[in-house]
Amino acid sequence: MSGPRPRISFGKIAYRVGAVDAEQLARARAERDARGGEATLEEVLIEQGALSEEMAALVREAFLRACAVCPDCGRRTDIEERDPSDFACRCGGSFVPLAETESDPQAIDPAFLQSEEGPVSDAGPVDAEP
Repeated sequence: MSGPRPRISFGKIAYRVGAVDAEQLARARAERDARGGEATLEEVLIEQGALSEEMAALVREAFLRACAVCPDCGRRTDIEERDPSDFACRCGGSFVPLAETESDPQAIDPAFLQSEEGPVSDAGPVDAEP
């Protein structure tokens, strides 16, 4: 795959499915960052009233369907933004859809829903999520 690999996060998926708008997402990211990572973006969006518990559960389901993980190195990618014929990871492994290894969206570790470290840019008109 050429170019940067598609990254995935709870915020990106929430925006993609229309659960939150860019302004709500930016406000929640700023609050999360101000807390020094003591709250997840999901928790902040719910606290701010931008997302209901029910909608958060639907976003988790969408995340489960959109995420693929490399079992060799743990990198994550966005299935919807990848070339369907290229599931190769740069470590030499292959991405596996998260839905093949996890059936319960509520069982996904909240830390897993955050973007990976490094330069990450989300699709859409929103800032990068650290």
